[in-house]
Amino acid sequence: QLLIRSANFCEGSATIWIPQDTVRPQISLFADSIDCRNLEAELTAIITPANITGTWTTPDGQKISANVISSAAGGTFMFEARGDNHCASASSVFVAVDTLAPDLHVSDDTITCVQTSVVLRALSNTPALQYSWTGPGQAMSAADTLKTSVPGLYKALATSPNGCSSSGSLTVQIDTIHPNAFARSDSIGCLRDQALL
Repeated sequence: QLLIRSANFCEGSATIWIPQDTVRPQISLFADSIDCRNLEAELTAIITPANITGTWTTPDGQKISANVISSAAGGTFMFEARGDNHCASASSVFVAVDTLAPDLHVSDDTITCVQTSVVLRALSNTPALQYSWTGPGQAMSAADTLKTSVPGLYKALATSPNGCSSSGSLTVQIDTIHPNAFARSDSIGCLRDQALL
């Protein structure tokens, strides 16, 4: 309020209303994770009011003016939005990366006259794996084991929940060669009471 007094002691006043606008934009951030199934993460910023475009700052310092971006790199992403009143809000979101392949171990085996079939095993310390076996003929299996009586090259593929895979190959050999055996006859008579075999 402004008050003015003249020389004759008459007074006049006026009132001025100054509006205050310090409301900052509201930000909600969403981000995918990166793995072997999803090689890029989509990062989305939802802003209120909706007519504002903000700025992303990537982990390596790059600035991108957009509300939705994609990235093949993980890490912490910063986002800032500034309203028409020049008030700003900032937030961050972390993009996780899981591209670790599972460990996998397979070993050779041999078919013999005693062991006419073998059980092939895929061993891993990684939980919740999906397995796939391929080999000679129609040899296939979706388990961590495969029973076979056919020699040859076999391949095991293990896929973890993050989509990453490891493979291993093994050879099933066969050793069913019979030893050669020879026999000759002999006789027992009055002069020989024993036979040599």
